[in-house]
Amino acid sequence: MKKLLIILLSLILLVSCAIGENSDYPGDGEKLTFDNVDLTGKTITIYDKTAVVRTLYNGEEGVVGGFFNYEKLSEILGCDIEVKTYSDNVQYTKILAGDSDIDIYVLTPYEAKKLSGAGALYPITSQQVKSYNSKCFDSLEDFATNDEGETELMPVSANLLGLFAPKSAVEELGITADDVRYLYDFLDVIKSYDGERKVYSSNSIQLFNNINDQYGLTYCDYDNGEFNYDTEVYRKYFSTLLDGWSDYNMENPWYSVHDANISVYNSTRSLFVLDSFGTRMDLQNYYSDWVAFPTPRLDENVENIPIFGMFLCINPSSLQLDESQKVLEVISQNYYDVTGYNAKSNLIFKDISTYEVLSDVETDSEIFKTFLEIMEDTVIFDDSMLADFLDDINGYQDGTLTLDEAIELKTKAVDVRLNE
Repeated sequence: MKKLLIILLSLILLVSCAIGENSDYPGDGEKLTFDNVDLTGKTITIYDKTAVVRTLYNGEEGVVGGFFNYEKLSEILGCDIEVKTYSDNVQYTKILAGDSDIDIYVLTPYEAKKLSGAGALYPITSQQVKSYNSKCFDSLEDFATNDEGETELMPVSANLLGLFAPKSAVEELGITADDVRYLYDFLDVIKSYDGERKVYSSNSIQLFNNINDQYGLTYCDYDNGEFNYDTEVYRKYFSTLLDGWSDYNMENPWYSVHDANISVYNSTRSLFVLDSFGTRMDLQNYYSDWVAFPTPRLDENVENIPIFGMFLCINPSSLQLDESQKVLEVISQNYYDVTGYNAKSNLIFKDISTYEVLSDVETDSEIFKTFLEIMEDTVIFDDSMLADFLDDINGYQDGTLTLDEAIELKTKAVDVRLNE
């Protein structure tokens, strides 16, 4: 009996050491709260509107795209995964009506907040998921927690854009992050620079979109229906940026408007300088030639940089609540294995050692470290109001709308959105 006890203790020690060796991985070292839940023979249904469910070349129905590698996730879980997609209106109707056909939702911040406000998110009790959330940046963990302190969401992505500048230009000008902290200081730097011109931008309008979100975050209260675009602050940045610095229609010849990866459009093909925006992965192969800064703030009233993210939640009407919590636990323990490219492009964990398991991520680069620092000063913005509404912008830029008319059109559209 004594010998058996010694053997058992030795085995426990070996297992503990094995877990400790991989403790940098986000979910390692945590005991699953729902470890005893058996998923064998069961089907977990996940709503993911980024996925496309269609008939494949072999005649069978399959999933194309999507946030997760569902085949890999199914393999790890030992159960079937069914992916469904609906329009936003159908999705809300089904979950608010108490339909049980979806177990887990992949949600945007706007969707998550809307459902949370309606009491339509199931409180997550898994200690593993809570531990995982605590390893995420504060902005993500805070958004995943409701006002009562309950965990309702599990962060799985954060889309952070930074400002890239050629290192040669930064050194020539002697600029620091403080010099480009605010929008109009940043634009002054650009306009005054007459050196080598090169740029990378994955989308010519990203600066305007982020400034737009900053305005909504700082000067509007959409929750209470309070907003005003007919202000000096809004009129100035709208006209300044859309009178030439950015172009939604991608027709402005002197602005770098290509929408392509830098590996396709080399930086020498570019036309402008110092106004390049992208994720940390966009310049992965060019880190040595570039410097990263936070996105400029609209003004001194902006406290945090707004970012976008994706979150998992559990349908409170699911007939497999414990099973769904176990799925979230397993995802948290296998994050890099089941999210594919998204895991490499996102920065959601605070500890830099977490990313060392990714072989092609340069955690020792200054750009990578800068992006981690930027993440500490962000906030999830859930009211990116009418990001898909372009009538005001297109009308202003093609000359069919005056500034007053563009603002009036935007105001009416947001009023309709808030009263849906």
